[in-house]
Amino acid sequence: MTDAAWGFPARIVLGTARQLAGRWTGGSSDPPQTKEFHMSHQLLTHMQSAIEQTRRDDRGATMIEYGLLLGLVSVLAIPILLVLGPRIAAMYQAVVAALP
Repeated sequence: MTDAAWGFPARIVLGTARQLAGRWTGGSSDPPQTKEFHMSHQLLTHMQSAIEQTRRDDRGATMIEYGLLLGLVSVLAIPILLVLGPRIAAMYQAVVAALP
């Protein structure tokens, strides 16, 4: 199972504290009851919740979509205004000249 956004297996990051504890204690399934273990467990739990929250959050994607839309509109509008700008200015000048 590879997480496409990061390019590495998600099970490495999302492994449980019990699996990590088994590696630290030479294969024992009981986690060591040390201060370091509790700190590591808290860090792992916090990292798991942060990753899950980031994966569920789509606010950034919406902002990116608006940015791409704004870029597309500006790429299309600038050349059109450069081509039609002199014609529009001449039309306004003719209207101003026709006013008493």
